[in-house]
Amino acid sequence: MNDEFEEHRFRKEVSRSWQAVWAVAQHIHSCGDWQIRVQPLRLRPDIEQRDGFGDAADLFIAKLGAQWMPVEVKWRDLDFTDGFHAAQINWSTRQFWLGPNTYFDNVKGYEVTVYECPLDHVRFYNLNPRGGTL
Repeated sequence: MNDEFEEHRFRKEVSRSWQAVWAVAQHIHSCGDWQIRVQPLRLRPDIEQRDGFGDAADLFIAKLGAQWMPVEVKWRDLDFTDGFHAAQINWSTRQFWLGPNTYFDNVKGYEVTVYECPLDHVRFYNLNPRGGTL
């Protein structure tokens, strides 16, 4: 896979995932009593400068007066319902995760290493305007 294609794919994916970050932030905010910090979007200038452009988390959330907790938001292009949803996977479920597993990603053109969480440890949220917990 050439660098130009990978850079285009990466920028498109980051742009789409940023929409998901804001949707999750709005959902958490609508639950009340939460402070939310959205981390700044820092895009690498080009693929050669990709080192040093990672982040600790997409969001940090805290109940008033409590410690900030990191929230990582992952966007996936999956069409399993007729709306926009989020899956909450708590760190406390880590003991049930499977992996790390390595797969060849046909879109990215290289191997990726992932953890997988069984669905019975995932909580789904509908982020549509009349949303709620699924």
